Amino acid sequence: MSLTRVELKFVEGALTVRLCTLSPKGVPLITPLWFGRDGDGLYLGTRRDAFHSRHIERNPRVVLLFSDRRGRSTRRVLRVTGTAALEPKESLTRRRQLRMAVRYYLSPALAWDRLRNWRRWATLGRYHAERPDITTVVIQMESAEFLEQPVP
Repeated sequence: MSLTRVELKFVEGALTVRLCTLSPKGVPLITPLWFGRDGDGLYLGTRRDAFHSRHIERNPRVVLLFSDRRGRSTRRVLRVTGTAALEPKESLTRRRQLRMAVRYYLSPALAWDRLRNWRRWATLGRYHAERPDITTVVIQMESAEFLEQPVP
């Protein structure tokens, strides 16, 4: 199933997705991650030994929650269900890497944020260098619906 134009626009406007997986005991785990979109699928880079990666190996059914517009929280949440698969990091092709770089590092608002936080660059570089066990999570989106967040 492909998402409607309105749903795809909402996905494109979000900076993060909350990936919801289930442990073997049925306990939910919600992990915020950066993402990229390619056709009707999403791809996420993550560590192979992360809890959500292990959950996906056991149960590929996932729920994705999109609830921000360019980093700002919204009242509407887009809940998407799908099937996830772990793929080797090589499946994160140059094209996908470039799209992620443009999305998260080269957009004007985020570029300004990176410049303001230049003191963290060395720490981020060390963090990424220590993570050789990267894998790609590819998610085929199946159904979607808009929900309203409760007012606090």
